[in-house]
Amino acid sequence: MWNMVATATSYEVARQDLITLAYTTLNPGGSPGLVYNDGTVSVNKAYLYKVRAVAPSTGAYSAPDLATVVIYSNPTLTAGSSIVNAQDLIDIRNAAQAVRTLANQGVFSFTDTTITAGTTVISAVHQSQVRSVVDGALTALMVPGIVYTHPTPVNGAVIYASDMTDLRTGMR
Repeated sequence: MWNMVATATSYEVARQDLITLAYTTLNPGGSPGLVYNDGTVSVNKAYLYKVRAVAPSTGAYSAPDLATVVIYSNPTLTAGSSIVNAQDLIDIRNAAQAVRTLANQGVFSFTDTTITAGTTVISAVHQSQVRSVVDGALTALMVPGIVYTHPTPVNGAVIYASDMTDLRTGMR
């Protein structure tokens, strides 16, 4: 979604090509409304989009915004009641790698490569590494960084659902 322009009746959406880095208009001439579904994306990939009003007059493009296509095993994490598990970490690492790839930073080698769903306990180190990877990629892409509910994960502390939600939202 994007912010509406008061007089606009149609919007044009452009997506950055992953190879040439040029933007391609997905809906030349525009589409009405504030939602556009891009049916040409791939899972575990990240994309940059920009939008502009095109009717009744053409405006400037918005700042680029990030979209990451990841299928989360646990799609809804609820602060205070959800248990963050190893699969959540695996999923968020997939999203982080997609954003790094988009930023042309290559694949990151996480310290703990043997995350096993159902047995691995997520630690502050896991959380800190993912944050570092994502924050560096967002900076390289020149898109807004993530504001974390808990700014510094602490070893031995609980990894909260809100910590994972912050990352997911930042890489939506």
